[in-house]
Amino acid sequence: MPMTSQELAAYYMRMRNHLVGDFPDKTFQLSRDDIKRLRSVRVLPQG
Repeated sequence: MPMTSQELAAYYMRMRNHLVGDFPDKTFQLSRDDIKRLRSVRVLPQG
C-alpha cells in the first residue's frame, strides 16, 4: 500500500529514532513487510 510523503517522513523519523536510540520505542518493530515497503520507496538500500 502506497504511503504519502508525509506518512513516510513520520515513519522514517520513528524508525531512525528507534535505530539510533535517541528515543527508543519498545513498541516499534520492523517487520519484513515494513522493510519491503521502505525499500520499495527507496528509503532503505537494497541488500
